[in-house]
Amino acid sequence: MPPTGTLPLMPPSYLTDAQWTAVLDNLPRRLGIRARNRSADYRRFVDSIIWVSVDDRPWTNVSANQFRARQIYARFLRWRNAGAWNAVADAIGADSDLSAALKRRVRLHIEHSSKLRNRKADLVQRYRAQSSPEEALPTTAWANASPSQGM
Repeated sequence: MPPTGTLPLMPPSYLTDAQWTAVLDNLPRRLGIRARNRSADYRRFVDSIIWVSVDDRPWTNVSANQFRARQIYARFLRWRNAGAWNAVADAIGADSDLSAALKRRVRLHIEHSSKLRNRKADLVQRYRAQSSPEEALPTTAWANASPSQGM
């Protein structure tokens, strides 16, 4: 156990060998092939996501020895878009605490990203409603200068 206040270098391995085999079998075809070819890396990745989910940690808490936070987050998004996390949760066991934590993290992420998309769309719509085409043009001196003014 690491001293209080420090993060472990590697997240614990949450999956048993039988669960990992079930995860590999349930992944979408292309992801499953990649995961089998680089099993140790992908297992560490899945364990890292479960670690982040179970302990409700921010992505930045993933160790530098493991993955960079941006790397793990980007792969998390790709797997989410491919529907892989449902397959992982089902393989772990639909009633297990690990599965519930993973599903909760994915659900919260989907809700959060949906709110951000809606907020962005609202801002764009409000901006378009407030500005006419003439107002949207630049109003700097060089934009208004004629070629003969030498600007």
